[in-house]
Amino acid sequence: MNISPMASNAETNLFFVLLPTLECNLRCEYCFEEHTALRWDLQQARRVLEEIFTLLREKAIRHCKLHWQGGEPLLMGMEFWQAIFSMVEQMARESDISLLQSMQTNLTLYRSNFAPIVHNHLDGVLGTSFELSGYRRFPGGDVEKFRSTWGEAYKKATDDGIEVGVLCLLDEESTRMGFREYVNMLREEFGVYKVRFTLPFSPPWARRLGFWMDPDMAGEFMSEGFRVWHAHGGDDWMEIRPFKYLLERFQGGKMTESGLCMFSRNCVDIAMTILPDGEVTLCDNFTHPASGVSFGNVFSQSLIEIFDGEERKKVKGRVLSLLNEQCTWCRYLSYCYGGCLVRSHYDEKINNLKYHYCESYKQLYRAIEETVTGHDPSSSVG
Repeated sequence: MNISPMASNAETNLFFVLLPTLECNLRCEYCFEEHTALRWDLQQARRVLEEIFTLLREKAIRHCKLHWQGGEPLLMGMEFWQAIFSMVEQMARESDISLLQSMQTNLTLYRSNFAPIVHNHLDGVLGTSFELSGYRRFPGGDVEKFRSTWGEAYKKATDDGIEVGVLCLLDEESTRMGFREYVNMLREEFGVYKVRFTLPFSPPWARRLGFWMDPDMAGEFMSEGFRVWHAHGGDDWMEIRPFKYLLERFQGGKMTESGLCMFSRNCVDIAMTILPDGEVTLCDNFTHPASGVSFGNVFSQSLIEIFDGEERKKVKGRVLSLLNEQCTWCRYLSYCYGGCLVRSHYDEKINNLKYHYCESYKQLYRAIEETVTGHDPSSSVG
């Protein structure tokens, strides 16, 4: 079971993405990870967790979220996860830490014998990813095999009483369908009722532009989506993130759910990722060694040293560098804080960074503000 589940984003003081393996049974088109054969054994996992809880105690941090993924985490096997979750929960109790845990899996390896672990340690929730565009595939490029395997696994998990949240990466093909057709297909073909949309990017080391999309198309899709979602009754109709969180922020009330890292003032303040080789970086989008954003290595340094280290401070400065003169005059600055470092244009000169999807989110924010206030704010938006 989770210990003292957190109710709001304000209580989440540190967020760790933990990747005990980068091995994966899929070979998705856009994947930026190197599928090395490294895996944590239980001793290495204990070392990482001890470092995390030592840091939390040292910094007097009372709330923490551990998000487990890969690679494909289910490749680690049930015995590993049963031991890990028991270990984590004992450490949290001994440290008096409020703990929330989650897992992201491609779901294709899910079997019903994993359901008790999900219910006992993950509050009965799993995260997965799925797109209609065919990005995801098994080795050899078999898209249809993935689609059918995923659909069967999704049904099996939901039949086992597991709440499955689906992350959908948008592209221009899917946005041309329009929001209504896209979500209706998810609902009718697979029975999906809990979705988070995210926007594609090309890592700086990939030397390709194939996974960027037009910001206006993305904005039209998301703003249309918000209006449809709100008109149909919001989460009572379908849970679509981050609509509810942003609506509550615009209404000025208490947020009943956590926001995404990109809606934090500076994601470096709240997030770190630890890789199978012990490298510590900002998030899993920086797992490739060519990204050049390693904070240090937890197997050769203490996590406290890494947390206070110069490399982490440099990346914090890179996030701040997204803020430019245009941001200063934008009425929505307090909602995006300059945007996401990963989904930004990279340049050799840090000061030239710019959030690629700035206009996308402005369109979404306008739709939400118009819903809350009853008037069109477009004429006065920075």
